[in-house]
Amino acid sequence: MNLQKLSDYVQTYLIDNQAEYLRDDPVNILQNVFQHEGFENLCKACLNIICEVPQLLLESPRFALLEKDFIIFLLKKDELEIEEIEIWEFILKWALARMSTQHNVDNLSQWTSSNFDELEKILHDLIPHVRWFQIPAKHFWRKVNPFEQ
Repeated sequence: MNLQKLSDYVQTYLIDNQAEYLRDDPVNILQNVFQHEGFENLCKACLNIICEVPQLLLESPRFALLEKDFIIFLLKKDELEIEEIEIWEFILKWALARMSTQHNVDNLSQWTSSNFDELEKILHDLIPHVRWFQIPAKHFWRKVNPFEQ
């Protein structure tokens, strides 16, 4: 049925008009192109935009719906134009949204050890991909160290 030509045409069209599509629903678009082997060109084009303007994805209301594997894939990208402390804040936000109950990060004294354990389990595979040494000490102590437990 020559579906490859149709796929190539659709990818070319979306690449040429991607900014509008990507702004509307970056989470859904990226997860779809990331999961299908035939969309390599579209995936690469979308990733280039996300690397240049990661806030398109990270500030999306649907950011918490991203799959962990996709976030790890993004964290491995050296081209991601965002400070490492912002990466920590976004993956923390992602993890907090996945916890069984909502917790206030501004008052960690109310957290139980099981709350911290649950957070650690959610973040476990992401933590090695954060470049901790690139976070300035004052930001580290204020935004990361409170989660040491």
